[in-house]
Amino acid sequence: MAKINQLVEQYNQNNAHPVDTPMVTGIQLHRLDKNLPTPPKITEWVEHTLYHSLVSSLMYLSIATRPDIAYAARRLTSFLDCYRPEHWATTIHVLCYLKGTVTIMPYLSWDTTYCYRHCKGIFHFPLLLIILHLDPCQTGLRQHS
Repeated sequence: MAKINQLVEQYNQNNAHPVDTPMVTGIQLHRLDKNLPTPPKITEWVEHTLYHSLVSSLMYLSIATRPDIAYAARRLTSFLDCYRPEHWATTIHVLCYLKGTVTIMPYLSWDTTYCYRHCKGIFHFPLLLIILHLDPCQTGLRQHS
């Protein structure tokens, strides 16, 4: 939680509105052709943007405490050598998601016995569960068998 708050402050997102998802649904991020010339304005912007630093922090969080952003963080690493404003905006979107979910704090559980007995059909990956401080059986997604 402290790391997320530090990042929100470091990247001037204190007044940003939280969002509900780590990435915008259906977003299409593309690698640009590095053989094409880059406009000087973009080159200057790239030199002053802390993309590497923020993406590294997101990767750390995805591994250490926030597996819910793992896909987004991994996806953003593929643009470390060719990022543009749209990649930066997506990175900031992930940070806004973290800001809005800082109190949820997902954690990992290796004990799947409870879920198999009580929540059949909710989770489809038996070795690792992401649990959000809620009893998954009480989410209304499935009824007890």
